[in-house]
Amino acid sequence: RFEQTGVMSMEVFRRRKSGQEAGEFPDDGYGDVFLVIDNYAALNLAYENEVLMDMVDRIIAEGPTFGIHVVAAVNRLAELRIKVRGAFGSKVWLRPTDIHDVTDLP
Repeated sequence: RFEQTGVMSMEVFRRRKSGQEAGEFPDDGYGDVFLVIDNYAALNLAYENEVLMDMVDRIIAEGPTFGIHVVAAVNRLAELRIKVRGAFGSKVWLRPTDIHDVTDLP
């Protein structure tokens, strides 16, 4: 539906829906979607499926453009695959197991 109306990102969708930009937009009553992964490392180990994890990593990296946001829990930063470690816009440290994981605190 998004392609049919020429909406290629959530930015365009939001602008059109709010009236800041002229043009059609799909009738979508839901808006953004949040995918919550409780224990990313366990998901990776449980399925040992490279295709599945590549799709999850692609959603992490490219999803925000389309209104799909990922919240992932890990015990250590090293449990995230290298290609997605920098893809998260925000990090919340509840109780770091290794002080070396906490690299962006003042």
